[in-house]
Amino acid sequence: MIARRMGPIRFLWIVIGGWCAMRAAFGLVVTLPAMMKVEALARKTPAVREIMAAVAPASIAATGVIKDDQPRRKRPEARPVRVAATSLPADFAQSVLIEAQPSEAPPVPSLPLPPLPAATPGSTRWHGSAWLFARDGGGVDLARFGQLGGSQAGARLAWRVDGSGRIPVSIATRAYAPLSTRSGAEGAIGIEIEPIRRAALRLSVERRFGVTRGGRDAWSAYAAGGLYREFGRDIVADAYAQAGIVGARRRDLFADGAVRAGRRLRLGRTHRLIVGAGAWGAAQPGAKRLDVGPRVAIVVPVDRTTVTLASEYRIRVAGDARPGSGLALTLATDF
Repeated sequence: MIARRMGPIRFLWIVIGGWCAMRAAFGLVVTLPAMMKVEALARKTPAVREIMAAVAPASIAATGVIKDDQPRRKRPEARPVRVAATSLPADFAQSVLIEAQPSEAPPVPSLPLPPLPAATPGSTRWHGSAWLFARDGGGVDLARFGQLGGSQAGARLAWRVDGSGRIPVSIATRAYAPLSTRSGAEGAIGIEIEPIRRAALRLSVERRFGVTRGGRDAWSAYAAGGLYREFGRDIVADAYAQAGIVGARRRDLFADGAVRAGRRLRLGRTHRLIVGAGAWGAAQPGAKRLDVGPRVAIVVPVDRTTVTLASEYRIRVAGDARPGSGLALTLATDF
């Protein structure tokens, strides 16, 4: 999908309206289980605050933001972790965000969006994506294993240095925040390069910064790519993969990807219904998982772009990261 311009006011109302709708629909699914877990843990473990403070590095306890300029230390053996990550499907573009905190190691913060299709001459220099994701298990979870996949919201905006596409360089900024907690929000700004014209491949170097407690200040470098194919008139498939490193000193590695396919059905003159299945995988220090399951998505044209509402039932078939199998909803758009 080639990024297209969209009225900023209309787009803002779409994001706000979608956020309100998903919060209302999934508030009980996401919030009540987390509250029940916290209440149960409070009865069993009176010293939860002291335990968490002892695990966190001194720099986190003092500022709430994890900096990457501290001397590298040998990591202890794995202990309970808290992770939040997911693959967020739009009609083509995806987004994957990971926040990990294994033992005394710094968290691996949210990961960047996979690339949109390469620009063509004459297209707008501004392009971006926005998404909302809701899934059970995205709240507080002091479980034995890491948590990989949680409710979140985010946006990405990029500006191409050369509108003609001859210089494949963009300046990009993005922001991410979990929906079920006030901690862990962060932003980033960096430079992106598309080394192969007309190919959905992107190389990026960015500086990340914590916005709220639990965020991380660190450099990041990654490579991301994706593809979209149509088979005949009705069968569509897309896939993406990305891998990179966070932190010049600690060097936390991450990788993730997804493959989806489905049959496209017409709903009226403009709407589309895609029925199919997908596979989603992710790995980072302290957590990994592989999910498969059915997927249904509705693609709605809005102005000169589209908004996709997708429902998936993800079945965890490998890995021990939480949450387990369950329903996931995504509202996403490219512009």
